[in-house]
Amino acid sequence: MAGKSGLGLLLAGAGALLILGGGKKKKKKKATSAASKPEASSPSTNGGAKAPQNMDDEEEEVFETQEEVFETQEDKFEAPEEDREEVSDEPVILQYINPAGKAELGKMYQIKPGDTPLEICREALFGSREPVTDAVRRKAAMDMLVRIDCSPFNQAVYGRPLDELKQGHANIGSYWTQKGVSFNPIYSDNLNRMMDGLPPSAAQGNSFAFIWIPMINIDRFDLDGVVTTEGMYHPDTPDGMGGSMIDPPAEIINLGLDDAQTGVVGCDLPEGDFRKTIVANAG
Repeated sequence: MAGKSGLGLLLAGAGALLILGGGKKKKKKKATSAASKPEASSPSTNGGAKAPQNMDDEEEEVFETQEEVFETQEDKFEAPEEDREEVSDEPVILQYINPAGKAELGKMYQIKPGDTPLEICREALFGSREPVTDAVRRKAAMDMLVRIDCSPFNQAVYGRPLDELKQGHANIGSYWTQKGVSFNPIYSDNLNRMMDGLPPSAAQGNSFAFIWIPMINIDRFDLDGVVTTEGMYHPDTPDGMGGSMIDPPAEIINLGLDDAQTGVVGCDLPEGDFRKTIVANAG
């Protein structure tokens, strides 16, 4: 009788734990005598209780079921939900696109119908596409376009000779490159390709370019009006330096490049020689 009374109290306690832990009610086993005292129990190796002796088959099965409840609760305590690393299903490229679709320093930008090169540069630098009359700002916009055209990534995917580009590239004095990004819809749909985790393609198509707008040294720009990528680097990667911010970060570079031949891209700018040899994926 004492054994069965002890079992009843043990199962009642386990039932309460189950309600607190899982929000489910479990019917408690009724003791055969209210006058009986519970039998003493000691902790098991897994933190639960030892099974009372002299149990019949039905009682032993119920006890084992409650022991599984204890083990389930222990698993929850070992891996608190707030400590678990969240895994996002969002494409990596989304964090490098302005949510409003605007041109922004250190972000990718999808060129749209009607865009002009210097408009994009003014929006990235000043937050507005409106023409500027100040000579310093006009030069800054032109210098920003040089960095966009000189980005090895942009040249590898979108580079076209200057004589094929609209006014705004070739007519800029003392241009540092012989290649630039066309604002005509002559490229592959790289925005959607990269949203799907695919490498950008340098093959011809009917879409506008999805370009990288380099991150410049804001301190130099604010103090002196100078547009330069000098000193601007992405965070280090397991493979070494993160690379200059004249190019996208490693997450984008590591996607690779399709449909392009081996060649030298980039420029020798005042802030450094950014010419690189690109070896494209077979595409």
